[in-house]
Amino acid sequence: MSFLNKLFPNLVTYWDKFVENCIATFQMFIISGLFSFVFGLFFGILLIVFKKGGIKENKIVYTVLSVFINIFRSIPFVILLVFLIPFTRAVVGTAIGVTGAIIPLIFGTVPFFARQVETALENVSPGKIEAARSMGSSNFGIIFRVYLHESVPELIRVTTITAISLVGLTTMAGAVGAGGLGDFAINYGQGLNHSDIIYACIIVLLLFICLLQFIGSFLAKNTTNKELFHLDKTFDRSNKKVYRRNVGILVGSVSLLLIVIISLLSINLFGGKKDNVVRVGVCGSNNDQWKAVQYVLDEKGLDIDIDLVEFSAYNLPNEALNSGDIDLNSFQHKAYLENEVKVNNYNISPIGDTVIAPLTLYSYQFSKENGGLEELKRVAGYNGTSKPKENALKIAIPKDSTNQSRGIKLLEQAGLIKVDEKAGYTPELKDVLVYYYNIEIVPQDANTLTNTLNDYAGATINATYAMPVGLIPSEDGLITESATAGDNPYVNIIVARNDELDNEVYKEIVAAFQSQIVADYILISYEEAFFPAFEYEEMTPERLAEAKELVNKINDTIKL
Repeated sequence: MSFLNKLFPNLVTYWDKFVENCIATFQMFIISGLFSFVFGLFFGILLIVFKKGGIKENKIVYTVLSVFINIFRSIPFVILLVFLIPFTRAVVGTAIGVTGAIIPLIFGTVPFFARQVETALENVSPGKIEAARSMGSSNFGIIFRVYLHESVPELIRVTTITAISLVGLTTMAGAVGAGGLGDFAINYGQGLNHSDIIYACIIVLLLFICLLQFIGSFLAKNTTNKELFHLDKTFDRSNKKVYRRNVGILVGSVSLLLIVIISLLSINLFGGKKDNVVRVGVCGSNNDQWKAVQYVLDEKGLDIDIDLVEFSAYNLPNEALNSGDIDLNSFQHKAYLENEVKVNNYNISPIGDTVIAPLTLYSYQFSKENGGLEELKRVAGYNGTSKPKENALKIAIPKDSTNQSRGIKLLEQAGLIKVDEKAGYTPELKDVLVYYYNIEIVPQDANTLTNTLNDYAGATINATYAMPVGLIPSEDGLITESATAGDNPYVNIIVARNDELDNEVYKEIVAAFQSQIVADYILISYEEAFFPAFEYEEMTPERLAEAKELVNKINDTIKL
């Protein structure tokens, strides 16, 4: 592990999460890949059989199949994930986690593989088909003895291509809380500015894809139709080279089958959970405070286990909570929840305040040493209209709906713009009435703002992303949101369904979160990134050493 510590120090810190996400990627690949192979092969055969000139030509059936396949092939997978949520929930009982990702992965892979199979089978010589017909073969006989028999190497090649494509799809499944290496790289690598984590995920995926390609190329090169379908010759010892190869294929096939069975047994395909487990939906990677919550619950002797379900898309945790896929969520502030409930008619409400994560305007070009906010205003120059003028200074804000409104309000607080009061706490760019200074507001992914800060005159960045790159709100910020609670609309909250607001277990979780132990954990672990949004005792030099010792103990003993 010392070697890994040198090359991948941050990966070692999150090693358990890394292994967990590797397993999630592997499970999604194996399970969805197995079903995709069966269904894709089936639909591919139907396409070749019913197409014009096929052995059972049927224009209507072929057209319907072709249109169906083209429709699902044309939908980007991230959109397909969200589109299939109701169907996924109806089939497997949940739309989150590895289980919830299986159905979308199948729908995303089968159409592609079916077209690949159709292309592979098209290469079969028409003469061989006619020869089989003349010998009295039935349509099923032609399918198995001619089409499949003659196309095995090509089918192996297209299966390999599809398998590699499926690996890419699994990296996007984090949007529904399925985890996986893609989600881990975004949340813990890019999100926390840990490049070694990104490199590690790339290396693992690269090795996995190279292995798939090697196996596929080996089988395609060394497999002949005759030896596959004539079992009496498959294990003929007279040809040692062929014998060793076929034994290897058999061992590999049995191993793959065992892996599939283990993967199926290692997850719950029907979305159930233990009675004492409370699933909490979160976003991003800064959720270690829940370790302290679990510690407090354990110290009280309560049989309550927190299970964090990580989403990479902000719009899904509320939908998942409202639909019953999770029990609570804790990722949003009050203003965002209010807007979500209003727009989507969700039956969910806050049950407790958690933290405040102030947003700050940073600038390298106009840092405090270079004149700060006043110098930015001077260089930008007066505008006074409802639109940016030519050569406006560009200021970036987060583009996700959770933080975009905050970025706009912070720029108003800085005196750069005026926002329509009717927009309340959730303004959009269209609600900017006046640009007092000649700036242009550019929405961008929140976790990329620190990497592109040099390209802008400034950017409103959450301390979660700012502090890992050395930007301290109190030292480097030009202006920062208020970090006080009270009626602050940007206080983060724990949210439950309306019919469970009086749930005693949830009340215990809120009480545990709003404890002094969790407050100390937040103050020590996150410094200026988060502040407790509940009553707590301020950290003093006398308590600091003891509090740090407890934080280390929690990190060492509690795993979520």
